[in-house]
Amino acid sequence: MVQYLDNISNIMDLSYSPDGKYIICAAGDNTLKIWYSANGNLLRILEGHQSYICSASYSCDGKYIISTSGDRTMKIWDSESGQLIETIYHMSAKIMGADLKGTRYNDLTEIHLRTLKQNGVIVD
Repeated sequence: MVQYLDNISNIMDLSYSPDGKYIICAAGDNTLKIWYSANGNLLRILEGHQSYICSASYSCDGKYIISTSGDRTMKIWDSESGQLIETIYHMSAKIMGADLKGTRYNDLTEIHLRTLKQNGVIVD
């Protein structure tokens, strides 16, 4: 897989889908790239962030991809279609990450709340 990633500059984050079939790459060119893990072939490119992408991860059920960016947004994508579901804006702070690994968060509201708490936007 590493040989296929050589052509990507500024890899910011990598994450496997829960079933291990896909790898998502947060790239410095403001895109998310989804690769088949078995053969390294590119499945699709997700575009929509206006700045570098800090993190990318799958929800634990694999239904969603969550990305965060230096453009102060978090985007939630449908992992099957690649369609953008929602953009969450935060004007006063960069949302640097959304670590959903090892959690049971599948509901979009729970994903929002957890990510905003992790980044200090919401304090308990």
